[in-house]
Amino acid sequence: REKGMALLQELISARIPAGARIHASTLHCNAPERARALGEWVQARYHCVEYWTDEAGPVLAAHAGPGTVALCWFLEEDLAAR
Repeated sequence: REKGMALLQELISARIPAGARIHASTLHCNAPERARALGEWVQARYHCVEYWTDEAGPVLAAHAGPGTVALCWFLEEDLAAR
C-alpha cells in the first residue's frame, strides 16, 4: 500500500505544478487514516483554495475495494477561465 501511495503522489506531482492553487478532495473506501495522510501531503504541496475528505461511493468501493484512496482536483485557473 505504501508503494501505491508513493505512485499516486508521483502521478499527482506530474500533473499539478507545486504551489498551484487547486480545489481538492480526498475520497476513501473505509480508509480515513490513509485519506488524511494523502490530504496532509496535498495541503503541504499545493495551495488548496478548498479541501475536504469524504467516503467514496459504492461503485468505486465495489470495484476498487476497501483501503482505496483517491484525489479529485481542479485548478483554480480553470474555474476563473469560465
